[in-house]
Amino acid sequence: MAADDTGWMYFGLGNAACQIFAFNPQTAETKSIMPQNERKLGMALVYRDLNGKVSGQVPGDKGPVYYELHKGE
Repeated sequence: MAADDTGWMYFGLGNAACQIFAFNPQTAETKSIMPQNERKLGMALVYRDLNGKVSGQVPGDKGPVYYELHKGE
């Protein structure tokens, strides 16, 4: 779990089919980051970077896939 500098929270879930979720605690809005057809076996990881954004990593067909997440996007 990690938070960006705007307050959005990000959760990396997985083992059977990984996913990253974004959650805005002020509005209770939630978003799934990964499209359903791109979910793979393995763990999704998230961490806050020095720039205030959250970096995410998920398994891909040819190695890890990286996301830069900010304001729920």
